[in-house]
Amino acid sequence: MLVAGAEFVEPADLAALDASRFAVRSSATFEDRPGAGAAGLLRTVLDVDVDGVAMAIAACRASADADHVVAYLRHRGLESESLAVAVIIQAMVGPGRRGTLASRDPGGTGLARIEEEAHGGPRVTLLSREELPEPLLSALALEADLGGPIEIEWAESQGKTFVLQARPSPPIVLADPFPVDFRTTEDRCRRWRWDREHNPEPLSPAHEGLVAMVDRATPAGRLRVWHGYLYVGERMDSASGGEPADGACGWYDQVVMEQCQTMAKAEPGQRLQRALNAFVDFAGRYAAASSAMRRAGPGPAGHGPSPAVRRDLELWNLARAAAQAPGLVDYLRDPSHPAPPSIEMADWFSALRAHLDRWGAFAPVWDVAVPTYGEDPRPLYPVLLRMAADEVSPVDRRAAAGGGPGARADGEEDDVVFARALRVVRRALLAVGREWVGKGRLDEPGDVFFLPLDTVRAGAAPSDAREIAHAAREQLAARARIVPPLAILGDERHWARPAGDVLTGAGVGGRARGRAVVIRDAAHLVAPPAGAVLVVPTVSPTMTFLLATAAAVVTDHGGLLDHGAFMAREYGLPAVVGTFWATRVLRDGDEVVVDGPAGKVYALGSGRGG
Repeated sequence: MLVAGAEFVEPADLAALDASRFAVRSSATFEDRPGAGAAGLLRTVLDVDVDGVAMAIAACRASADADHVVAYLRHRGLESESLAVAVIIQAMVGPGRRGTLASRDPGGTGLARIEEEAHGGPRVTLLSREELPEPLLSALALEADLGGPIEIEWAESQGKTFVLQARPSPPIVLADPFPVDFRTTEDRCRRWRWDREHNPEPLSPAHEGLVAMVDRATPAGRLRVWHGYLYVGERMDSASGGEPADGACGWYDQVVMEQCQTMAKAEPGQRLQRALNAFVDFAGRYAAASSAMRRAGPGPAGHGPSPAVRRDLELWNLARAAAQAPGLVDYLRDPSHPAPPSIEMADWFSALRAHLDRWGAFAPVWDVAVPTYGEDPRPLYPVLLRMAADEVSPVDRRAAAGGGPGARADGEEDDVVFARALRVVRRALLAVGREWVGKGRLDEPGDVFFLPLDTVRAGAAPSDAREIAHAAREQLAARARIVPPLAILGDERHWARPAGDVLTGAGVGGRARGRAVVIRDAAHLVAPPAGAVLVVPTVSPTMTFLLATAAAVVTDHGGLLDHGAFMAREYGLPAVVGTFWATRVLRDGDEVVVDGPAGKVYALGSGRGG
């Protein structure tokens, strides 16, 4: 490193850096103070050759007079202070991994946070100090010099790690990293578990309101939403009794579907209230039926395929038929270009509509705000394209792998029923949304899901509904960046243990090796190629068709009795579920080994080169 004391440097001094390209950075007297790092205000010029160093030095010094720097100094009360700017010249680090290390995670976990630059957004890893690699661990000694937590910019090149610069972190004003407002003393004394198996993402305001309605109607009152995330209170009794699953399904067919037919003729507001009442009544019976199935234990071996496999078989048949229809494969690749009409095309779309009539109530995630596949089947098209090349059907694949003994088909039937019930509420809310768009209160019908449900139930669109919905969308995006605690008990927060080189979880099946296909957003599914390892936050019932071509499954959330492990057994796939860190640690193209018997996932490094 070289400190430039003038507008130029001697060639001999540059030669001492043993480089042909340079990074020219500014450093001012008002920077790097405790609680005031002033990061990025002054100019940095990268990848400069020898002839451009003098001009880069001048640019760095001149940046101290920029308007945004003057405004910052005034905000900090430093405008009258004597200002001095030094210029530092470093050897330019070649292409490679790079990012930032915060010695203390601003999210309040108490761990160090590494953000590595990556396509699609930073790759975040939380580590204890003992797990930090050298020389990043040694660089943390700068905390003593800079007076507290620091942030370090680092880069890797040719197998070496370089610390580029360090600065004080802004203060973290957060008394509790995940503050919780308990309703009662009983709530404070109860252990609350994040329902990450079903809802790994924050809920929309509409779905949050729906949860609150169901909770108020349930004597146990075990559902809470904090910062958008759904938590379930531990069961305080054995919950004996309850209606069998087929009873709930029959009640749905007799009552809810009958109400749907009458609701379609009602006014929008009346329709919504009927839909909400029907859903809350249904949810109580649904919970009792689910409890009865859990008490019944594993079903008998030798049952037929579950609803998820039956659905996937229909998709496979659609995919194989698409390969025979002229122009249909091109349409699935790009629906903006209509395929030429033909008898095969008409027959195929008729079969697709029949499939959606049976299964179209499902959506990528369990949230009333998310469009169902019946509304928008386009997320299925990449999966159909992938399945079209697969000559083995899901049922045959399951039989060849010996998957599914002891699994309960009725454990899948309740997912179908719940999806249909949720669709009733979604349609009713959309009817209100369309009405309020017509009155000029909302920009689009879907904005209604981003208003408080109680506001929508009141029937009168507020004058600032558009602004409320916009702010709620922004809040939902911010909440998606939160890492919630796994469990809450009073003032205690139980966080997941940071991942190392080996991910651990609950394992099923055998062993497999392949390249990772990482899906972080269930609303944007990507069909994995044959032999890939599918890495997802959780396997919801709507995602099981992705298993048709996968070699193994790894999830952040879930346990051996949850949907992901259930479907892995059904498909005969190795799986490790509940790793918590998989989608944060693994990247697309990484070679991984999934060891089901040991419950471990080994990352072997990037498989993208060459």
